[in-house]
Amino acid sequence: MIVAGSDTTAATLSHIFYHLALDSTLGTKLRNELRTTAPRDAKFLAALINETLRLHPPVPSGVLRQTPASGLVFGDTFIPGNVTISMPIWSLGRLEGAFPNPSSFVPERWTTSPELLKNKAAFMPFSTGPYSCVGKQLALLSLRTVVARLVQRFDIRFAANETGQSLLRDTKDVFTLDVAPLNLIFVKRDRGTDS
Repeated sequence: MIVAGSDTTAATLSHIFYHLALDSTLGTKLRNELRTTAPRDAKFLAALINETLRLHPPVPSGVLRQTPASGLVFGDTFIPGNVTISMPIWSLGRLEGAFPNPSSFVPERWTTSPELLKNKAAFMPFSTGPYSCVGKQLALLSLRTVVARLVQRFDIRFAANETGQSLLRDTKDVFTLDVAPLNLIFVKRDRGTDS
């Protein structure tokens, strides 16, 4: 199955900018890192993207798979053959056993707080195996580039009367995310501004 990458990347960008508007310290930390590090090597930028993908996967229900004709055993459970199964990516990202404090947005779980990342195998926003997303590297490159450039040039804030709650409440899963509106203001930064 082929899913165009623009809508999934746009959904992820919307959620990244939501978090940047919600917590201005994230932008400050990211700008500090990007002063000395290229986006492709920026660990906090990668962590910010990973944490966004964990909490807001652009394909939240995951993809359907069919068990082999012989069936398969998962833990102590036998699943008969030729059965359609699904492993929702949204639910995986909220497993307490894999991600302690799973509802909190903590990019540091991917860098300096590994105790908040108990099972990295539960993180699969691009799916896994032979049907994983072929556009993964292009999507990550696009995310790193857009976020790095915009964060370096702008402070990101909620528009008047915007809290971001409609983004979280009204975004719909229609295989990929149908993202609800998010009204933001991008305030141009002075070149000499340090934080």
